[in-house]
Amino acid sequence: MKSNNSYSDEVNRLRNIAKAFKIDYNFNLISTSDYVNIHKFVKDIRAQIMQKEFSASIDRMKSPEFKHGKGISQSYFSYERAYVPYSIETLITKSFKSTKVSTFITRSGLSSIDLAFQVSIYFLHSVKNKLSSVSFYNYFETESLIYPKEHLGLIKNHNSTNFEKFLRLILKNDPEIIFIENPLAIPKVGTFNESRFLNTIEKLNPKKFRIIIFDSTLKGPLNNLEYLLNKLPGSYLIIDIVSGIKFYNLGLELSNLGITTIWCKDDYIRNQFKARSKVYRAMTGQTIEAVEESYLYPIFKNLKLVNDHYQAILRNSLVYQKQLYKSGIINKLLLTPIVTINNHWSGEQVNNTIHSIHDNLENRGLNLSTGDSFGFHLTRIQDIHTFDNKHWIRIAPGSFYSEVDDYIIKYLIKYSKRTY
Repeated sequence: MKSNNSYSDEVNRLRNIAKAFKIDYNFNLISTSDYVNIHKFVKDIRAQIMQKEFSASIDRMKSPEFKHGKGISQSYFSYERAYVPYSIETLITKSFKSTKVSTFITRSGLSSIDLAFQVSIYFLHSVKNKLSSVSFYNYFETESLIYPKEHLGLIKNHNSTNFEKFLRLILKNDPEIIFIENPLAIPKVGTFNESRFLNTIEKLNPKKFRIIIFDSTLKGPLNNLEYLLNKLPGSYLIIDIVSGIKFYNLGLELSNLGITTIWCKDDYIRNQFKARSKVYRAMTGQTIEAVEESYLYPIFKNLKLVNDHYQAILRNSLVYQKQLYKSGIINKLLLTPIVTINNHWSGEQVNNTIHSIHDNLENRGLNLSTGDSFGFHLTRIQDIHTFDNKHWIRIAPGSFYSEVDDYIIKYLIKYSKRTY
């Protein structure tokens, strides 16, 4: 199952990352295991990036007191509650080659979603006291953000993880806010159909201003949404959000990061929305620091690295899915960077499976990460236990397909046969 080119492809991607950060790194082998070597390369490159860019970040601070004589006459001091990452916001905006977009950086994807709802409510309350929103999400932390706003009477949210019902809720409630989590994050849910969504929107009152919020984290690199904006009838503002620690960190966990792109045909509305977002961000400290912007800046100057990393993970995810699908462990293939297994196993079975895989690999000298999140160089595996007593295994394939991945697949297939 292992790709013969996986190791050389991964080394080439790491070489390109080192080049983007102007790091001269020697890829010297320390083991006969490709997995061990890649693990070392990733750790070494990450350490060198953080050391190098930490020093570079000093000049990003505004106060002339700490400029060490560098261009003091041009320096100025402006009191801020939080650092403003202008550099990467500008790079992202320019990458779209559109005049209808602005970019806004926050501390995390959830911070971006929280601010998007806060500012949307602020904007729309001038036309209606109690706002209506229709949502399509399943992530438990998203619920923890939206519920308090409902509890305070700021919005009435109608959520469904069924796409057909979601469309009906839009028509029934005529919402001011529509929130869509990438449906690939929702197990056992049909694929989101953009044309049907647009057909539903066209049936609403075109004179009513609305805000559509997307959480597009699982889709990888942000897309230019000007085409979608032009298809929407009437006046709309689109907010597209990703958790940047996933793919925009290139699997190196350099910094927490939330990226928000704001799309609107009306420059005044878009600029006012961003201005208000900046106020909330400054007041609540939901931003990154100067050193973190320094870590990330070379990545945003070389965005092809993000796409290459994401595509490698997708390819490896499909390797997993095809084998698990053939064995009846999953029932469909999805273009997603994570693989979710829900075979009606008990919580004990799921825990035992995860621990056995981890311990068996450790006995072979291979350290498998067992934890949440995704988008890394090496595969992670996690047990998930829900409030309604459901138990899943979630696999986050890395950009490097190794002997570890071969072992995980073989173990799951063998274990699945024993449990049926």
